[in-house]
Amino acid sequence: MASAHEIWEGRQGTGSFPFKRTYTRVFDVYTDSAADGNNTAANLPGISQGDPHPEDPGAFCNSIAPAQKSDSPTQWTVTFGYDSNIEAPDALQPGETGGETPPTSPAELAAAQENPLTRPIRWKVSFQQTQEVARKDRNADPIRNSAKLPFDPPIVVEVSRPIVTAVVNTATFELADAQYMQDAVNSDTWFGMEPRTLRCVGTEAESQIENGFAFWQRTYTFAIKWDTWDFKILDCGYAELDPGSEGLGIDPHWVKIVDEHGAEPTEPVPLNGSGRKLTPGDDEVYLTFRVYREVSYAENVG
Repeated sequence: MASAHEIWEGRQGTGSFPFKRTYTRVFDVYTDSAADGNNTAANLPGISQGDPHPEDPGAFCNSIAPAQKSDSPTQWTVTFGYDSNIEAPDALQPGETGGETPPTSPAELAAAQENPLTRPIRWKVSFQQTQEVARKDRNADPIRNSAKLPFDPPIVVEVSRPIVTAVVNTATFELADAQYMQDAVNSDTWFGMEPRTLRCVGTEAESQIENGFAFWQRTYTFAIKWDTWDFKILDCGYAELDPGSEGLGIDPHWVKIVDEHGAEPTEPVPLNGSGRKLTPGDDEVYLTFRVYREVSYAENVG
């Protein structure tokens, strides 16, 4: 009695860049008669060319190889090959028009191929060594000298900055797209990242053809600063607002800062955030500026 069942010996799979997967399935097949040939044996497992792999719907059967065993004329080994990157026949390539649609399975196979444009964003996370000004210690206390003033020059420490790479496929690409994203920070929360914590430090684009689809593979590289990419600078200077000009509706006036002996400082003096000299013992004030352009990553990346 004719039968077919899958065996484990010979079953295998491979994966290679970019996103190519291949598989092999093997069946023991028994036909009813010694007169039954290759086609009968190949059809018994019930798999046709173009059928998807049971564990990978993006890979399709592209080869069927029946081989008769030496022990019996009714015993066969049938090997099925699957591939995620099957090229459609010339008549089915993008841009071709006219003529009749071939009445064979390749047309259906080409239509069923995985569309690279439907793939989700692929992520990679790494770290980059850099230096930053240390304003607070591990206990969140301000780093100051014995006179309770910031160090000049400031303390610089080594830090590890997270680097995130996102790969996304798009139908089109323009050089203006890369220019628009250059050094731009995220204006809104994006994949859990708070606004202005991501800065686009690199954009790559490469044209690809896969499964009969032409597309662009874009790679974005983002640097992360958990306290945002806003620019923070110590409020300090050599002059302060003239308190006598406040509330008079006139342009601000400044007066030079001098010590109790009338001497001018040789280095910037901390200010209180309102244009006046900082009261000794008070916490220093840092001014925040948004220097990077903000764009919607959801609209421009995906």
